[in-house]
Amino acid sequence: MFKKVVRVALGIQLLLLVFLSGSVVPPHRTFDYRMGAMVAGHEFSFARWEVGAITRKLDQALTGPAGSLSEGEKKALVLDYVSLIQQIGQLEWNIQQAYSAEEKDPSAVALPLRQELANLRQRQAERQGQVEAILEEQITRILVSQDLETLSIVWPPVKFQFEQLPIYLVISPRQEIRVRKGIYLEHGLDLDVREAIEEEIDETFDVSSLTTGVGGLSAYPAMVMEVASLDYIVKVAAHEWTHGYMFFRPLGWHYDASPQMRTINETVASIVGDEIGGLVIARFYPELAPPPVEKDEEQPQPEPAESEFSREMRRIRLTVDEMLAQGDVEGAEEYMEERRRFLVSQGYYIRKLNQAYFAFHGSYATSPTSVDPIGEALQRLRRESVSLREFVNTVAVMSSHEELWRTLGEPVPH
Repeated sequence: MFKKVVRVALGIQLLLLVFLSGSVVPPHRTFDYRMGAMVAGHEFSFARWEVGAITRKLDQALTGPAGSLSEGEKKALVLDYVSLIQQIGQLEWNIQQAYSAEEKDPSAVALPLRQELANLRQRQAERQGQVEAILEEQITRILVSQDLETLSIVWPPVKFQFEQLPIYLVISPRQEIRVRKGIYLEHGLDLDVREAIEEEIDETFDVSSLTTGVGGLSAYPAMVMEVASLDYIVKVAAHEWTHGYMFFRPLGWHYDASPQMRTINETVASIVGDEIGGLVIARFYPELAPPPVEKDEEQPQPEPAESEFSREMRRIRLTVDEMLAQGDVEGAEEYMEERRRFLVSQGYYIRKLNQAYFAFHGSYATSPTSVDPIGEALQRLRRESVSLREFVNTVAVMSSHEELWRTLGEPVPH
């Protein structure tokens, strides 16, 4: 019933758009306008968010919340904050369990947990600005150590904010796997609403759509999801900074020029983010760093083991690509649903496995769902570069994916 109401409302909006704007909407923009009508009222407002985020960052700069702390105090504050995230997540799980258990009065059981959760949230809010400033400073120091400066300064300045991120709506054609359009929706949309939007879009445009979460977003300041992993936090923050860095260079200018350029941008950000994040952990939180791997120059180093999930996702992707290339769209969709059910039975919860899923995750060529040779090509280019700076400067000036293959001295794959 709920889905039907949402579909009716969306249908009315579409009719109004056609009758009121049909004569003035350019044909090549019709899809965008109709899509906008479907998600009206649910889109994430970047303008409103930016006002609050920039105001908060200016306040942090004026008050200098972490400037007077010693290195030891900074480290302790960050680690305590990550511990708070973990405790909050556990409490939220416990509250959810209290309501799903067969209790006579679950609200009474959950009440003390909610009070404890409120106390932890208060402590978290009091420390958030300091922790952001500390991690921004530490990432900046690592960027400087890697000579990733512009005119002797790190530009753009490293700025991020812990945030409940918006939901990403990604749309792919059914006949091939590629991102046709992406729209950010409000955080916290009910799953019923998300599925109603997906269903209406799929039926109206004969496409494949998916609403999914993201770990970071390269607004400015960047948005970073709160997770109880410092390694993840600093890598995502550095990943998003890399997008900001490329924004002023040809690689970033051509982000949407082609699916290949989107993949290059995202994969470069992942490579740089992982490397910078790893250096942050090694320098400032060495007890969290993985043990060093002893290298035997005379023995070839084994490739990292690939998980069964990664192998299965690659098999699925390759099979789907082949079926779509043969024009068997319905067969590919049935196959993806069958494999999704199998993965769920093995403990891997995937709500929807479709062309849009692979289009989104395949943009990151280091992802297990990607079969794009760009990932290995960029990894090779990084290995052949004498420094991270050389790698970044080499890819930053690329304006087409053909330049990557020319740089490596290889033919462009087809």
